[in-house]
Amino acid sequence: MSANSAVLSKDQSKLRIPKITPSGEVWLFIDLAQVTSHTPEQVEELAKSLGCEPELRIAEYFRAEKSTLEPVLLVYQGTIPPNEDLAPESILNDWEFLVSRIYPSTAVHLRIGGAVEPVAA
Repeated sequence: MSANSAVLSKDQSKLRIPKITPSGEVWLFIDLAQVTSHTPEQVEELAKSLGCEPELRIAEYFRAEKSTLEPVLLVYQGTIPPNEDLAPESILNDWEFLVSRIYPSTAVHLRIGGAVEPVAA
């Protein structure tokens, strides 16, 4: 294994969108390989127009019993506020904005991890 591939494999976990959204987390991202209505640069500009600082990441999908890595644009990653069950309203609004402008709308993913259970004292 070369030094470059060792560094890439070490950093891959930071670049990947998790298959299962951790409890209490919110992820809003766009699968760039699916988008047919915009170029990747235009999708990035849409995300920036929301005041976000999007980052290029990768996501692993299983299609036809094969694992595929695809480029995605991470628009938002954060946590669900304590004692809440949903993502912040601003993130839901951003998701609706992106879904209304990107085709197909199924390229826009909003993943919300299960609610955080209160810790007993």
